[in-house]
Amino acid sequence: MKGTLETIRIAKGYSQSEMARKLEIPTSTYYVYETGKRKVPMDIAEKVSKILGEDINDIFLPATFTVSKTKTNHTA
Repeated sequence: MKGTLETIRIAKGYSQSEMARKLEIPTSTYYVYETGKRKVPMDIAEKVSKILGEDINDIFLPATFTVSKTKTNHTA
C-alpha cells in the first residue's frame, strides 16, 4: 500500500500515540516525523515499516515534482 505515513497508519488502525508507544518515542516526536517537520532516522523508519507491515519505500516516498505543461517562449 503506497501512501503517506499518516494515511497508512490510519488504514492500519493505529493512533499516533499507539505508534509512538510501539516505537518507544514521545508522541510529540512521532508527530513531527509524520508531519515532515523532522527527518525520520533510518532505525525509526525501519521499525515503522515493520509495525505497519509495509515496505519502507512505500511509506517513505521520495519527493515528487510536478512538471508544468505550460510552454515557455525562449525566442529573443
